Amino acid sequence: MKMLGLRLFGPTVMLGIGLQELGSVPLGCLLFYLWLAGLPLADRLLLQRHTWIEAVKYWGLRYNRSDTLAGAALGLVILAVILGAASSLWMYLFDPFNLRVLLANWGFSGSGRPLLIVVLIVLNPVLEELYWRGYVLQELKRKMSSLAAIGVSSLFYTVYHLLLVVPIFKPPFGWLAGLAVFGAGLVWGWMRVRSGSLLGAILCHLLADAGIMIVYGLYIA
Repeated sequence: MKMLGLRLFGPTVMLGIGLQELGSVPLGCLLFYLWLAGLPLADRLLLQRHTWIEAVKYWGLRYNRSDTLAGAALGLVILAVILGAASSLWMYLFDPFNLRVLLANWGFSGSGRPLLIVVLIVLNPVLEELYWRGYVLQELKRKMSSLAAIGVSSLFYTVYHLLLVVPIFKPPFGWLAGLAVFGAGLVWGWMRVRSGSLLGAILCHLLADAGIMIVYGLYIA
């Protein structure tokens, strides 16, 4: 049970330390991504003594054509929805001044911002999917049904996103954004279970994150 708690709450704790205690997006990302990458690697390779090939297979890092195409198609739809919602509802979703102040306080500004944007578009979807759908979901399936495992992993995937979206959006849209994150987690978990591959979820997630960063570039930066 202790290990399960670490898996479920660890990412939220790491991101919370970076944002709430240190007040820094870069430091929060560093702690967060070290956890996302480090725990699956340590567990599979050191504790379980899997080979790299066994670990990669366990995480679902294998090509599945139909899953990859479905991930690309769904990701483009999500990207279009994000851009459409932002363009038509911008004044209702965000307070531009307060949002810029918040992001500046978090350290999301200055010369390091382009690198951070690249990290959020490329590295973030890979590590989040590896952790939640490649690792945690598989561990939960050993204790419960696949449907329950998808729900539980999606719930805890959503929790730390609330640390970000609730302050960013005007009320009550932060909580609605949290529901959207939960829905995305359910879909990506289902894709992982159905296909046995993680690549479709990664690609879909990457396109969704790209949409968010495009909105940032168009309306906030």
